[in-house]
Amino acid sequence: KKINIDESDATSRSIGNIVIKAGETEAQVITTALTSKSRIFVTPNKPVAVGAKAKDPTTIIVELKETLSEDLEVNWWVVN
Repeated sequence: KKINIDESDATSRSIGNIVIKAGETEAQVITTALTSKSRIFVTPNKPVAVGAKAKDPTTIIVELKETLSEDLEVNWWVVN
């Protein structure tokens, strides 16, 4: 079954993408879509280990174990 996700309000999006800049190990996603039961999924655009965690009720931290020499695009998705 196809699921359509409303992305019209940038502050409450539950799906998107971010860039972790070269030389950095993390980036933040700000969204009001998080709840205490949220599951956060991340997929990098190349084969590297990446993780995600909720920092607080509106912030997701997407992080790498070590820095990279080039920018890394990461898709993220919050499921409630």
